[in-house]
Parts: sequence; C-alpha cells; structure tokens
Amino acid sequence: MDPRLKRINAEILKCEEMLLILNLVTSQGAKEVNWSARLRQVLDAVEGLTSDKWYIQFVKKKLEEVLTSIIALNIAKDRDWDVMYFLLNQCVFVFEVCTWIPIPYAMQAFGILYKKLNTAIGNREEWIITKERDKKISSIMNSLGYGIDNISNEAIDSIIGGDGINDMKTIAKILKGESNDK
Repeated sequence: MDPRLKRINAEILKCEEMLLILNLVTSQGAKEVNWSARLRQVLDAVEGLTSDKWYIQFVKKKLEEVLTSIIALNIAKDRDWDVMYFLLNQCVFVFEVCTWIPIPYAMQAFGILYKKLNTAIGNREEWIITKERDKKISSIMNSLGYGIDNISNEAIDSIIGGDGINDMKTIAKILKGESNDK
C-alpha cells in the first residue's frame, strides 16, 4: 500500500477514535465519558506505569492484554458479554495471586483490588442476566477507582515507586469518571 494512503488511514482512525471519545452525552443527557473511552484512558495510564518490581511488570502486562481485549468487545452481543466476564476474572486471579507475595504493602494493595473487583463482578449467573450492561461496567470501574483510593500512598510508593502515587490517582479518577483537573 502506498505510504501516503497508510498515513491517511492512520489519520482517519485517529479522527474516528477522537469522535468516539467526544461522544460524551449519555441517553439521560448527562455528560459522562463512556466506559470504553475511559478504559482507553486507563490503558494509556497503565502503559505509562514504570516500576522495576517484577510483580508490577507482571500485573501491567496482564492489564494491558485484558484492557485491550475488553475495549474491542461489543457488549451488546451475549458472547462478548460472556467473554468480558472471563477477562475480568483474569484480573481477579492476578490480583489474588499478588496477595500471596510476602511483601506487606503488596498484600494490602492487591488485597483491596482483589476484593473490590471480585465483589463488583459478582457471580456468573448474575452476570449473564445483567440487562444494564453499560451501567454494570461503570459500576465495576467505579468500585476499582474507589479501591485504588483506599490504598495508602505508602503502599503505592513502596510497590510502584517513582511517580506511582500520581499515576494511580490518575487511574482512580479515570475509573470513577472524574475529570483529571480536580
């Protein structure tokens, strides 16, 4: 393909993504970024996390895989909705495994994330019959955002280091649907 066409296609894709993100008005007329756009922002923030800790690199890689897969789903389709349940449970499993790391701050932080996500997802039977899927996803994201808020700054600094506290506060705000300028 001609390089100029590739560039044009890339620019069109960027415009389409921007239009999706700018689709801020929900059916109730309230201004809220949809969950898919918020997850894209979370993915960008996760990709920006830096840590030399092996378990953070492990979690980061898994989150990048799961978030990329979730963003591509069409939750209106029952199959995709079912796939999302299993993707979210991969995160639950990773968070649970990280609670076994014999580092108190890691145990604390991942324990909070594990409990918040596991509780928010609920059981499979309830998941399958969920009618308000967008609302359920926003609820899960909100729960995780508040979970991050409950992790002490000392724990975040200990397990991530660097600019981890600011990065995690940014992720929490995005998950809760808050503006980053607050």
